[in-house]
Amino acid sequence: MKKMMMLLLTLVLVLAITPAAVFAVSPEGEVAQPEEIIYVYDIAGLFTEEQYRNLQEQATSVSNYSQCGVY
Repeated sequence: MKKMMMLLLTLVLVLAITPAAVFAVSPEGEVAQPEEIIYVYDIAGLFTEEQYRNLQEQATSVSNYSQCGVY
């Protein structure tokens, strides 16, 4: 019975801590983001490097403005 209670307590603690890690907020109140998010995927290799960078910058700008990922 003690093992079951410890397991239950551990599970509750893990479930209580997980949302804090998922919804981490920076001191400025913004949601923490990875350094660079890839918004443009050119698997077929159709874009030049410059076109790819321009699209990536535009998608990043729109995503930041709308606070919604634009891919």
